Amino acid sequence: MKPPKSLYLICIELPKNLADQVVDIKTDFREQFESKRALRSPSHITLQIPFHVLDENQEVLVNSLLEFGKTQHPFNIQLKDFNVFEPKVLFIDVVENPSLSALHDELMLVMRKKVGLPEKQTPLKYNPHVTIAHRDLSEENFYKAWEFYKTQEFEGDFSVNSIFLWKHNSVNWETYKEIPLG
Repeated sequence: MKPPKSLYLICIELPKNLADQVVDIKTDFREQFESKRALRSPSHITLQIPFHVLDENQEVLVNSLLEFGKTQHPFNIQLKDFNVFEPKVLFIDVVENPSLSALHDELMLVMRKKVGLPEKQTPLKYNPHVTIAHRDLSEENFYKAWEFYKTQEFEGDFSVNSIFLWKHNSVNWETYKEIPLG
């Protein structure tokens, strides 16, 4: 019998005011472009793609992240307009941010060295974004949506004082642990 393991994700959660705006856009996608999957997860910027950890190693994961958080400093993020990964993903873009890039790169090293994730699960190449629509967006609807959204504006900024470890409960993602920065 295999030992039990859980599915996790590490991210930056958007503050409520921006998260509500993103939910409105995702709802529009459900109604206009038949894409609802992105509504299943709260609005966020992924730092570490989903990964499994044996339940017996959960404490090592949490402690490693708490130690990491202490070495980081709060910073600001700016969101600006829309972009795509053709032909399936439409997202709100994150303005280039050296602090965010450094946090991501250092986190990837922690995930490799302390948590034991392989390099293919901890890529240093990073394109931060807030997903609006993805997997269930048909190619036809993707291009219709992009034709509209490429001319739309979105602006927002917020302070990042914590990162979050989410755990999947077999239906949805839930905040498992807040990791303060600094």
